[in-house]
Amino acid sequence: MDNILLTKDGESRTIKPGNAWYILLVFIPFVGSIVFLVLSIIKKQFRGIFLNEVLLGILLFLATMVLSIVGLNISLKLGEFLMILASLASMGFGIFLYVHLVINSNGYSLSQYLAEGYEVANEKELGESTKVWLEENKDIKRAKFLLLKF
Repeated sequence: MDNILLTKDGESRTIKPGNAWYILLVFIPFVGSIVFLVLSIIKKQFRGIFLNEVLLGILLFLATMVLSIVGLNISLKLGEFLMILASLASMGFGIFLYVHLVINSNGYSLSQYLAEGYEVANEKELGESTKVWLEENKDIKRAKFLLLKF
């Protein structure tokens, strides 16, 4: 797939159609997070992804702690059960969140830039598969569970 060039008032941005595989770098301890952060700054594409992940992580952590504390105040067995249940649910949601962001982040970025007034500069040179991806994602709406726009 070809890269999509967006321009507005002399400023240009490049968006790669398809999945944002480099988000998976976060799973490499320490180094991957730094590389992901640097790539996000260089590409200027995923505004708010890192903040969304931090905010959702904090909310999941707080929910897990509150559930376990409430359960422990009622009974030890109930507290243990709620802690395990909340931990499994937060891990499941974390996996879902990462898969969702890898698949949809480029589409969200494209939609946001087009809404801000950017125009596709190289539409005539794009391949057929890129044009199809562009049409499918130019009006994509941000998922409700993402707290910040990016």
